[in-house]
Amino acid sequence: MDIELTYLDDGSFSIDCGDEHRPLAMWLEQSWQDQSFQQQLRQSRMVALLPMTIRGIEFSAQIDADEVIIYAHGSEQAEPVDDNGDSLVALDVEAHCGYDDYIHLLDYLN
Repeated sequence: MDIELTYLDDGSFSIDCGDEHRPLAMWLEQSWQDQSFQQQLRQSRMVALLPMTIRGIEFSAQIDADEVIIYAHGSEQAEPVDDNGDSLVALDVEAHCGYDDYIHLLDYLN
C-alpha cells in the first residue's frame, strides 16, 4: 500500500493511501486524537487479542490476524443487491486490507 501523509496546520493529518483504502484513511484521520481509540489501536497490534472491532467517528474496523475491514456505520445493515449478489450501492463505504498492511500504516503514522 502506497501512503502519503500530510500534516495540517491544526495539528491533524491527511492520509492518501488510494481510493480503495479511503475509508481506512478517514477512520484514522477522524479518530486519531481520541485516547481510547489510540489504546485500541495499540491493542490491535497484539494478535492474541484479535479479533476485535474498533469504533471510530464515522467508520468502524473489524480486525483479525489476516484482514482489516473498515465499514461506515450503518453499512453493516443489509443493502440492496442484484441477481448476482453484487451491491447496488454506488458509494464505497467499505475497505479491506491485509493485517500486515494495516500494521505498516500504523507504523508509518508513529
